[in-house]
Amino acid sequence: ELDGKMGVAWNNRGKARQMLGDVAGAIEDYSKAIELDRSHIKAWNNRGFARAETGDLNGAIQDISRAIELDPTLADAWNNRAVIREAKGDLDGAISDFGRAVELQSEQPIFWSNRGNTRRLKGDLNGAIADYTQALELDPRDADSWNNRAMARKASGDLEGAIADYGQALSLHPEDPELWINRGILHLERGDQKKSIADWEQALKLEPDHPQALVIRAEIKKMRAQLEKQKGK
Repeated sequence: ELDGKMGVAWNNRGKARQMLGDVAGAIEDYSKAIELDRSHIKAWNNRGFARAETGDLNGAIQDISRAIELDPTLADAWNNRAVIREAKGDLDGAISDFGRAVELQSEQPIFWSNRGNTRRLKGDLNGAIADYTQALELDPRDADSWNNRAMARKASGDLEGAIADYGQALSLHPEDPELWINRGILHLERGDQKKSIADWEQALKLEPDHPQALVIRAEIKKMRAQLEKQKGK
């Protein structure tokens, strides 16, 4: 019993160290917790994710797989292993693990969003859009999911839907110049130069030294000239 309590203490200190950026120290503490209690599920899971931070992806998967063996209902462990599998390029394995996390805790929007990201990487745009939609039903204020669904909709050819999603993302984060730039691109693809100019000018107001500022300013100048030419006809 004492070892179990000490294991909890080492695990907790490991979490604190990891939050402060001391990943090596955190791994040492998680390892001590595991030495004291080989069935310490959270320590296995936490050490696995800490190992992933150091680039030891194989070790990370081994640790998290052990956590899953000890408690197959631990949704966070399935999600964590999925993230690492994706980092290793195992998209099918990641989608499978995210799916298990979703089955265990379907009320967690991050699990849906994570699987959507991996499905989009794999080219399953319909599956990705469905996952982002579920994530947004659970958390309508998740700007990342609005942005990600916009990208998936754009890739699938649904420009109007993508523009609407960027609009939702902008209502939550109007200070993000990338969102304005991306929506401006879609307006241009739909032939609406005025709206494209408005979005890009807003992006430049927010970040005048944006890496693409020169290109954007040149495009705005060209579009304004085209609009003036159309007026003269």
